[in-house]
Order: sequence, then C-alpha cells, then structure tokens
Amino acid sequence: MRSTALAVAALFLTLNQGGLYSAQEVGRGCFLDDSLRVPAADRRAPVIAVFTELCEAADLPVDVALHYDSWGSVIGAAAGQDDDNNGLIYFSASIFELADHRDEFAQILAHELGHIKHEHVDLTKENAAVKKVAEDWCDRQPGNQNDDHYCSSAIELTIPDIFDKSRAFEEAPEALQERLIGFVEDQETSADDYACGLMIKAGYNPRRAAQVFIAAGDFLFELTRGLSGHLKGAEDYHPASVDRGWRTFTCDGGSARSSAGKSKAKSKRKAKGKKR
Repeated sequence: MRSTALAVAALFLTLNQGGLYSAQEVGRGCFLDDSLRVPAADRRAPVIAVFTELCEAADLPVDVALHYDSWGSVIGAAAGQDDDNNGLIYFSASIFELADHRDEFAQILAHELGHIKHEHVDLTKENAAVKKVAEDWCDRQPGNQNDDHYCSSAIELTIPDIFDKSRAFEEAPEALQERLIGFVEDQETSADDYACGLMIKAGYNPRRAAQVFIAAGDFLFELTRGLSGHLKGAEDYHPASVDRGWRTFTCDGGSARSSAGKSKAKSKRKAKGKKR
C-alpha cells in the first residue's frame, strides 16, 4: 500500500545530531551522506536526484544534507537539524512503499524542506513558540487563572510533550491541548504550502504529486493504531490526508512559489565529520 511519509515529520525530534555526517556537495548548499554514493541503477538514485533539484531551487538560509536511514527508524522521510543549525533530511527504504514516481518523491521531500525553511526543526524556537501559545491562552482565562497550578505547569510544555502526549500535556486543560495541536497542524499546512510552490519552481507536477496522499488515511491507521509516542502523535497532528491531497492537486504555487526562491544563504557547512 502506498501512502505518505509526511505523517511522521514529527520524528525530527529524535533526529537532531551532534556534528555532521561526512558528506559530498551536490549543489549549492546541498549535500549527500557518503552512503548515498550510489550507481544510477540503485533505486535510491531518483530520490537523490529529486532532492538535489529541490534543494537548489529552494535557496534555503542553511545548508541541507540528505541521509539514508538504513535502520528503518524513519517512515518515509523526516527533517531535522544538526548542532550547527544545518538542515537534515532522512529517508528510509519505506519511501518506496509510499511513492513510486519522481513527482511523489518531490512532494515528500519538498514538505520536509518546508519544515527546514520555516525553522520548525529548531527546537529552541519551537519550544519558545509553544510556551507563548500556552501563556497567551492562560492570560485570556477568566479571573487570570494563569496563576493556577494547571496554567503554571502548562506554560512549561515543549514540542516533545505535544508529540509524545506526555503526562504534562495530558494534564493540561482540553481547550489548551486543542490549541497546541492546532499550532502543530498549522506548521504542517505551512510546510505543504511551501512544498507546492517549490515543486512548481523545480518543474514538478503537483497534480501527480498529490497521488501520494491517496492511501494515506488507511495506511496510517494500520501503522499507528497499536503504537504510542511519535508515530501515534504523528497521525493526530497532520491535517486529513484527503484535504492535503486536494490542496496539493489544486495548488498553483502562488505566494508559496514566490517565497521558495527568496531566502538567501546565511551559513556555510563546516567541514567536519559526524561523531557517533
């Protein structure tokens, strides 16, 4: 069954790395892990080619490296960040269960590049944003209830608390939980919008790319119904696959396409290997 890797972008929380992989530059600001030095006949070659074309068209403010997850801990693809704030995208063999065409690979990878573009992989900034959401919600409660226990603890929630559905998150008021889930869903939508513009800019077809969403609902239900943690949370925090597929099918780029080419490179990759 085919589906979409986009439902597990939350896994970036587990992928932040200290240091960099040994990598080869394949385009301006675009790098490949050395394990991806593969012949043209390798089934990963089309994924690598799509990544290179998207990465160069994206003109991101940071360098981005593509890595292959040989352990299979990533379902499809996921975005992350290293200690130097460079972007990381991981993909595993499962991507070939989810997509079988270059346009579909483009949807998956462009979505992850959208998370990097919008700095969703920067946990420091993300945790600060979550805290502000909780503080603003508490400040609007009758009687200034932000002094109450549930609010004083709620403003200490982090992105991992949301995705893992930690005890602290479960103890927060239901209305605040819904507001925080909405915050994450908005990020997924913004990554999809960016992916639309980027795909068009790089010459891919969003209508064909939308096929990646067709079986997403059933696939994710079967995948996550008996799981907890990141995978279970990932199912909950992405907008419905049918909605995402329709928005991708009907997108024309618009402001997303314009923004995909406006960012300027601000940092250069430091030449050093990843330490395990």
